[in-house]
Amino acid sequence: MCQSPFRIHEYAVREVLLKKSVLLRFLNAVLFSAFLASALSMIFYRWGPRSTRGMEWVYNIHEIAGIVFFILALGHIVMNWGWIRASFFKSKAKR
Repeated sequence: MCQSPFRIHEYAVREVLLKKSVLLRFLNAVLFSAFLASALSMIFYRWGPRSTRGMEWVYNIHEIAGIVFFILALGHIVMNWGWIRASFFKSKAKR
């Protein structure tokens, strides 16, 4: 007995969604880590112990983490664009 092509398509879609879900979880974890690194490094740069206050290497961590955060945030928006479009750009009903 042979399966319907639609049934095979359902499995493929489910597998792609699972991969997207796993990728989004990873992306969100790294995005949060980059945000945390950027925020904490600036806190240490401005108000931390004297050994870290105003140090260039602390600012460099802040700068690199900020760039990584920005790039990952763009990726996050791209991966969730369908949801964003459905939630915020709803089409107006024709009268």
